[in-house]
Amino acid sequence: MKYCAKINNFKLDVLDLFLIFIGILILGNVIINYQPIYLIAFIVILAFLAFNTNSWQKYVLIFLIWLVYCLLLVFLKIELSIKQLNNFINQINPNFYSFRNKAINYLNSIYSNSTSQYINLLLFNNKGNNPVYELTKQLSITHLIVVSGLHINVLLFIFNKTIFLKVKNHYYQSVFQVIFCLICSYFLAYSISILRITINSIIKLFFNKCDSKKINCYSGMIILLFLKNEVTSYGFLMSYLCSIGICILAFYICNKLTLTIVINGFCILITLPFVIKMNGKINIFSFFYNYMFACLIIFDYLWFLIFAWFKPFIGINNYLTKSMIDLMHINLDLAVFIVAKPWKTTITAVYYTTFLFIFSSYTNYKMNNFVYKNVF
Repeated sequence: MKYCAKINNFKLDVLDLFLIFIGILILGNVIINYQPIYLIAFIVILAFLAFNTNSWQKYVLIFLIWLVYCLLLVFLKIELSIKQLNNFINQINPNFYSFRNKAINYLNSIYSNSTSQYINLLLFNNKGNNPVYELTKQLSITHLIVVSGLHINVLLFIFNKTIFLKVKNHYYQSVFQVIFCLICSYFLAYSISILRITINSIIKLFFNKCDSKKINCYSGMIILLFLKNEVTSYGFLMSYLCSIGICILAFYICNKLTLTIVINGFCILITLPFVIKMNGKINIFSFFYNYMFACLIIFDYLWFLIFAWFKPFIGINNYLTKSMIDLMHINLDLAVFIVAKPWKTTITAVYYTTFLFIFSSYTNYKMNNFVYKNVF
């Protein structure tokens, strides 16, 4: 029994992994970007662990994980980001993305500029010189229209409820998800959101019983280990902070309406510093725009994924695209903005530190309450 107790002391729960992951993000910014102000947030995490970890062995284990990661950041000379990785792939094999480029060029040849720009953004994350992308940034709905875990999870949900509805062997379903995600990753040029879903699927394939919250933390650590420069990427930070937060919130909030409202507000708060830095202003209606455009964009994504390739549907596709872009322009004209200067590093660090403390405290309280109810 004593041996078992010692083993359990080293078992990391969801909150431990969440704090380890956040600690890695903070240390990465300190080491790579030389931003020592983020050490304030790291000290808050250490203090939080000291007060809430009932095992000194676990505390030491978490600290050793951070130490190993710092040493790898300093001595491992692999400094890559998704963009650098794609440039490296193109140098080795200029024709690597030939199928993707052919698909984009085909859509460009049969549609007008505005329609092809919208469809290519929706299906291929083609953001270069794309006015539709700039429009979504102004409306703060970029995360909805750029293909991310939301879109892929919708497709996987459809597959699970149709093709794999009667398949009881989880292995076949997991293998399909991995292959499907790898194909999607190629056509989306290995964007960080799709890379997250792909790595999650691979982990799920080998560790079927692993919790989704833990899987997100594991995949984030894996990406940061090999793509160190992603530690400062907006795409990486928004994708992982939002997805891990959503997983944790979904575990504790049972009411779907309440969960939807809380998740929407949570994602807006998490992305606020990024939105201010990109746009220099805050759209006060962004909370409502998320609801308004979410279902419309998902419908467009599924529709164009199937019917964008067939010339008989060109007229309908042009109409759908024009309607969506006109709706965006109307809402942009009606939007009310608050002009805000990009936050200094100090303000951003304090903001996230406060947010981290509140969120971690809430998570710890709910986990202890959950354990108490189940034990007593």
